[in-house]
Amino acid sequence: MNKFPAMMFYVGDWLKDPAVTKCCPATRGIWLDALCAMHENGRSGTLTGTVEQLARVCRCSPTELTAAVVELERAGAADVPQYDSAVTLVNRRMKREAETREKTRKRVSRHRTQGDSDDDSTGCNAKVTRPLSVSVSISTSSKEKKPSVSLSEQALRLSGVLLHLILARKPDFKKPDLQAWAKDLDRAIRLDGRAPERIEAVIRWCQADPFWQANILSTAKLREKFDQLELKMEGKGPSGSVPAESLSHESTVEEARALLSKVRAR
Repeated sequence: MNKFPAMMFYVGDWLKDPAVTKCCPATRGIWLDALCAMHENGRSGTLTGTVEQLARVCRCSPTELTAAVVELERAGAADVPQYDSAVTLVNRRMKREAETREKTRKRVSRHRTQGDSDDDSTGCNAKVTRPLSVSVSISTSSKEKKPSVSLSEQALRLSGVLLHLILARKPDFKKPDLQAWAKDLDRAIRLDGRAPERIEAVIRWCQADPFWQANILSTAKLREKFDQLELKMEGKGPSGSVPAESLSHESTVEEARALLSKVRAR
């Protein structure tokens, strides 16, 4: 008995397939019987036999089967690679699925065979389950290699750059939460894939632009408008610019924290 008594029948595909729709009702009925027979034949996607044999399988006369095979091939609903003394009908989707299952079976078999040979080499009759410590340690080491610290420092430094430029124009600027600012930029680096150098370039440009310097007063707004700012920056330069050298030493993490302390003291 077939251990797969039911098959996946995609009703929408059957009704919308233009190749099947081109066929007459009798051909569609014969093709449906052929699909059922392919499923029963190990879900191979192929059905081979003489015209008389296939006519019995598809429950029609040899004449009706011959006409159906010709129509299926012409409409493109089925592949008929062999049509002489024996006829072969192929359903492309079912055949692809059968080939995928066979490749998976062979891959699993090779893996199991390799596992058995490794167990035999240990001289032990019992199969040993390999520990998962290797994969766990790899995962742990990869986490350790993530530059989370450097990213946070970069974000804090960039937050200090933005704060410094704002304070240069407005000394009584309301004190921000520099840690929250840094968190927004850290997300921009880690999640949005923004390069720190690119973020700094956009910060300097927008703070020199007469329009954007009054609108970008936080890292959250900077992150929200980053694509728009970048496009504007590449389209035309601002009327003025802040040289990178002026903040090359003041924009360290320590200086950013010092700036925050000065703002809080006011």
